Amino acid sequence: MYRIAALTLAAAGLLAAPAVAAAAIDVAVRPNEARYGSPHKADGKLTDAAGAPLGGRRIALEKRDFPYTGPFRPIDHATTRADGSFRFNDIELDQNADLRVVAFDGTTSGIARAWTYPAFTLRYKPAGDDRVKVTQTYRTPRAVKLTAPTLFYLGKGSADRSSLRVRARTRRTAAGRFLATATVELPTRWKGSFRYASCFGYSKGSGMGDPARGCPTRFDF
Repeated sequence: MYRIAALTLAAAGLLAAPAVAAAAIDVAVRPNEARYGSPHKADGKLTDAAGAPLGGRRIALEKRDFPYTGPFRPIDHATTRADGSFRFNDIELDQNADLRVVAFDGTTSGIARAWTYPAFTLRYKPAGDDRVKVTQTYRTPRAVKLTAPTLFYLGKGSADRSSLRVRARTRRTAAGRFLATATVELPTRWKGSFRYASCFGYSKGSGMGDPARGCPTRFDF
């Protein structure tokens, strides 16, 4: 009888114990898009269930690479500040990736997706009377293939919006190197004064850039 009573009291004591407040982690990637070779940053805050900051806590930044089917793996560590905030600088990504933050007690943030676009350079050179040759070169990881076309937009030098759009094939020149070029005849009324810009859409399977972002019909300078 004594043993049964003792077990009953112990069980009652466990049920009456106060619940441990769950922690929460908010995280955001800033900027959430960057060119290949340029770093991302991630910041956020660790708080308890009541919203009070949790400072001095060890956390890990974890990454899951495109196509987002593999496991997360830690790539950096930090300690939260007194106000619970944290920041990870110089996050180097070769392609798109999912990022999250995990505290050492197991608390895990939501997933923040970071978009990484090809690095590119846009330039032009004269190509005869009222003609210019516009060229865009790209740099990516060696295994990436860019297949989407490049769009060039041109407008009069004083224009706020493009009036010409030229579509050019994006072709591979070496591993991790691509080029698109077009020769454009400028309207005589522009008198050789023009503005230009470019846009390139997502190449399926490349893992570089936001697939939902397209190119406009006209470009606002």
